[in-house]
Amino acid sequence: MFHTPIVPFARKRSRPVEAAVPRHDVVKFKDVRLYLVERKMGCSRRNFLTQLARSKGFIVDDNLSDEVTHVVSEDSRASCLWKWLKECALKNLPGVNVLDISWFTESMREGRPVAVETKHLIQIPLPTEGSPLTPVATVSRYACQRRTTLENHNKTFTDAFEVLAESYEFNNMEGPCLAFRRATSVLKSLPWAVRCLGATQDLPCLGQHTKKVIEEVLQCGRSFEVEELLSDERYQTFKLFTSVFGVGPKTAEKWFCRGAALIQ
Repeated sequence: MFHTPIVPFARKRSRPVEAAVPRHDVVKFKDVRLYLVERKMGCSRRNFLTQLARSKGFIVDDNLSDEVTHVVSEDSRASCLWKWLKECALKNLPGVNVLDISWFTESMREGRPVAVETKHLIQIPLPTEGSPLTPVATVSRYACQRRTTLENHNKTFTDAFEVLAESYEFNNMEGPCLAFRRATSVLKSLPWAVRCLGATQDLPCLGQHTKKVIEEVLQCGRSFEVEELLSDERYQTFKLFTSVFGVGPKTAEKWFCRGAALIQ
């Protein structure tokens, strides 16, 4: 009786593991640099969202730095988030957009950075009604009766007011222009910084518009109305023309109507 010889099976050679090729995503939006806050988001979800954003052309930094333009957080507790951001001691913190995750979600859906709206912002929390306000000294409504301080403690507000006053002056609107100049004079005379809207309650020469600007700066760190004016071509042109000695708003308007443009 014959037996078939047993032939040993040949072992399959294991294929060498291919080295992972690093992925280079194309950057489409160079002016937008994101940072995703890991707190409450978690490490794994943060890594997933980071890869998602990078695949759509966004720049996402792993570390928070002064180059970041948009900070995105799922933690909606503004007090904790802003306390942490201030501890990071960023130089450009007033210019950073601190945003809720809803802005990130909309941007991913659109495939581009959507416009930042008030609903997206995680704003600086204002003091509650029970918290002590800055003591308000008696301020006269007449400029000649106010003290002249050497240091402007409210430069952020007064700079915004001066831009708005100039804009109204360029448009021959004397009333609003004068109102913002008076408000600027009042805030410059204060020996303390305005840190909450309630501190302006008894101050003279502050109307609804000026208080709205103050509130926006307190909450967002800047005025969107002022930023829009600073990027407006007409305002920039009038600003340049009136910087020439002897040229006022009327002459600047004549030059502008004749088609004179900004000198680059």
